[in-house]
Amino acid sequence: CFDRDAEALAAARLRLAEHLDKVTFVQSNFEQLKPRLAELNIPALDGILFDLGVSSYQLDNPERGFSYMQDAPLDMRMDRSQPYSAWNTVNEESFEELRRIISLYGEERFAGRIASAIVRGSRPPSTPRWSWWR
Repeated sequence: CFDRDAEALAAARLRLAEHLDKVTFVQSNFEQLKPRLAELNIPALDGILFDLGVSSYQLDNPERGFSYMQDAPLDMRMDRSQPYSAWNTVNEESFEELRRIISLYGEERFAGRIASAIVRGSRPPSTPRWSWWR
């Protein structure tokens, strides 16, 4: 079981409790599949079942910060041990970087307008406009 989310792995451990002798749990990104399999001395696989995406648990749990439907801090980290969250992106990235992210990953044609609104809404008024640019 590969997952970036430690809570998902814990849930999988409970669900697969009677099969723990046949299961290996790895907290890692799927990008690291090949090197992590090599570390585990697993030279080949017969098959792989991928579940790529956000789970309902992550969306429904307010402290995970994935949903705008609940009043909670913006987080959105799959791996909560990582220090950089969506809050950091919204509050610390430049207009140009926000525009790039929204355009590239959100395929949003109004990325510039959205990035501009985020910058206006997330920076304290007393902060000089240039101080948050990188």
